[in-house]
Amino acid sequence: MSQDYGYYGSAPRKERRRGGLFGRLFDLLMFLVTWAASLSLLLSLLSQVVNPNNISWLSFFGLVYPIIYIVCLGCALYWVVRWRRHFFLALLMLVIGYGSSKHFFDPQFKRVYEDSKEVVHSDFRVMTYNVLGFNKESGEGETTTAQLVARLADSARVDILCMQEFQYNEKNISTFADEAPRLKYNVFRNMDKHYAGNSGQGIVIMSAYPIVRHDIVDCDSTFMRSLWADVRIGADTVRVVANHLQSTSITKEDRAHTLTPHIVADSMREERLTELAGRLAKNYAIRANQADSLARFVAASPYPTIVCGDFNDTPISYVYHRVAKDLTDTFALREEGKNATFDGFLNLFRIDYIFVGERANPDKKRKKDDVNMAGNLTPRTYISPDVHYSDHYPVIVGLDINRPVEE
Repeated sequence: MSQDYGYYGSAPRKERRRGGLFGRLFDLLMFLVTWAASLSLLLSLLSQVVNPNNISWLSFFGLVYPIIYIVCLGCALYWVVRWRRHFFLALLMLVIGYGSSKHFFDPQFKRVYEDSKEVVHSDFRVMTYNVLGFNKESGEGETTTAQLVARLADSARVDILCMQEFQYNEKNISTFADEAPRLKYNVFRNMDKHYAGNSGQGIVIMSAYPIVRHDIVDCDSTFMRSLWADVRIGADTVRVVANHLQSTSITKEDRAHTLTPHIVADSMREERLTELAGRLAKNYAIRANQADSLARFVAASPYPTIVCGDFNDTPISYVYHRVAKDLTDTFALREEGKNATFDGFLNLFRIDYIFVGERANPDKKRKKDDVNMAGNLTPRTYISPDVHYSDHYPVIVGLDINRPVEE
């Protein structure tokens, strides 16, 4: 009986379709990768609702979610080319993870020309930025990094500026007074919550509007991680909560050695990786406790609330979903700039946020003599300028105040 040879007349079509022994082995490898990526994606989604204090290792899957989703996409493309039914598993994972993927990947397919852009106005603008103590070289001669950040805030017409890792000293305060004179009110707290003096490194809130009161959000941690301020905007008051949650404790040595291909040849790689994983797990648990305290504080706010800062966690994390549960992530309005807010690790990580939320009693109408009760906050614009003044990128959001009906 004659065999059915294909165009090349050298092998049966069925054999060619499989690609021979190598093709079958590669199919097996991709089959295992597809199932591993699918399981990893499900675990990463589960990490959003499981407290790291209970199961710490789940958080590692959430950390690498963007990579997992990209692997699932690659598997789907491979199987559709190979025309195998495993494509449907990869496709199912892409569908399940699509909503979460938009926290990381938000491509702008429609090209917008500068002269056709609609100018969107807002009542006021908020900016958050981890400035790394202004320790990164400016690259612009004698111009300091503090001057560049202040000029950015001034040119963007920022009304409320929240900075983390701000080095509070006479020089930096003077710089902002000269370069961003609109921001004439400021409150600062040292990272050590037991030290209330205006010096050292910590969190600062600067405002063009009067700050009527401020304090820290207490939590079970040696270091203060959240500073709040009530800001009077005309006849309304909004509460601003600036945060710098527990660091990942990834050092320069980790970035230069442990988290590079050099680790493969390192005779101490097991010890290094185990030590790094232990640090990350410990800090996941600390951030979870801080997020619980922050969420309770925000839920009790009598005013519309802006929650912003460096959370040191991605949108696929317990911390993000604990804090953002009843808030609006302004990233959904992204128009330009970067998706990621951390300058490193292939620019995959968004860890700086600006959330907005209603007051705790949104159904209460404002009385005519109540000048401290604003309505809801509506985000209008979101940009993340591509500037390299720190190891983070700034986030700037335009907000409107929607005032409730007076009785």
